[in-house]
Amino acid sequence: MKSPLLIPNIIFLIAGCFMDATSAVLIFTPLFLPVALSLGIDPIHFGAVMVLNLSIGLVTPPVGINLFVGCGIANVSLKDISVAVIPLIIACLVVLLLVTYIPQLPLLFV
Repeated sequence: MKSPLLIPNIIFLIAGCFMDATSAVLIFTPLFLPVALSLGIDPIHFGAVMVLNLSIGLVTPPVGINLFVGCGIANVSLKDISVAVIPLIIACLVVLLLVTYIPQLPLLFV
């Protein structure tokens, strides 16, 4: 189950936990896109994987910007909302694996 997207997936997941998604896209796209293109990865597939990784990071502690927004709206503690979001993170990781290893999924309607 080798994929040239394994290392970028790990980097994007870690970056998504500590950075805003917009900043991460602006920083990492010029670094990783030429490498992805040279490896024969479709740029739309690469973009879908990148955005999916970074969106998972938006709800993952320690920074998880969307967790703080949810805490403010629902008036619950960060601990409670972090526990409640675990099934959603698992589902997103399953979708990430599918999109990473089946490149036809994000390219289906292109």
